[in-house]
Amino acid sequence: MKKFLLLGGDRRQQYAARALLLAGHSVSFAADTAAWKRQVADCERLVLPLPMSRDGETVFAPRRSVPVSLADLAETLRKGQRVFAGLPEPGWRESVERKGVKLYDYYQNEALLFANAAATAEGVLYELIGATDTTLCGLSFLITGYGRTAGALAPRLRALGGKVTVAARAEKDRIRAEGSGCKAVDFSALEAELPHCDVVINTVPARVLEERHLLRMKRGALVLEIASAPYGAEEETVRQYGLRYLRAPGLPGRLSPRSAGEAITRAILADETGEA
Repeated sequence: MKKFLLLGGDRRQQYAARALLLAGHSVSFAADTAAWKRQVADCERLVLPLPMSRDGETVFAPRRSVPVSLADLAETLRKGQRVFAGLPEPGWRESVERKGVKLYDYYQNEALLFANAAATAEGVLYELIGATDTTLCGLSFLITGYGRTAGALAPRLRALGGKVTVAARAEKDRIRAEGSGCKAVDFSALEAELPHCDVVINTVPARVLEERHLLRMKRGALVLEIASAPYGAEEETVRQYGLRYLRAPGLPGRLSPRSAGEAITRAILADETGEA
């Protein structure tokens, strides 16, 4: 039996804790007081959330009233401890590894990445159904980027009768998209495709929709943002052109925390046994 201390996170952490318990391990949560420092200093294995931080300064912990700064956490950790975190800050990682802390980024686990992509894709369908006044069948979708999430989303949209075009820079990604039954274009062709789209779903954490692109879209079309900052388009500019804008971050944590939390636990235990 191994002992895990969990600090921060959303509902995914609760389900991850339950999965650890069901796997026969000991689990506790860090106190929502200054006592967390003593618990962290004494623990064998620390589990941090996904993402570890959203502001680069504190542990992502929307349910805590007492924030935990990354600097204080790094100072509290000691040599020989194991820390499991999702997308740890590079500078923070270097500082704790210099102390002899073994840090695992469980978001590098391939199984978790695919599970997260599937959960995100289902969450996108939920958001789309709530944001449109028609069925998804018959709508024209443009997905920017073709990573894991887009790869999980495109066939789901097609299965519901959507017409899907993928914009991707890499030829191999366009070939993969065409292989799944989608139309695929380079980003240079966006202006020609946008007038026909009812919904643009951005999966690229970069500005890919400039004013010249938004000008080409039909009024009332929806821009759905599921990527992280700096986002695919500027919200104010999108709305200025008579378009709708919806930002939907953290879909697995909000809509399928049990599946997402259990996937995190599987990734953690795979790291522990060297299977990842």
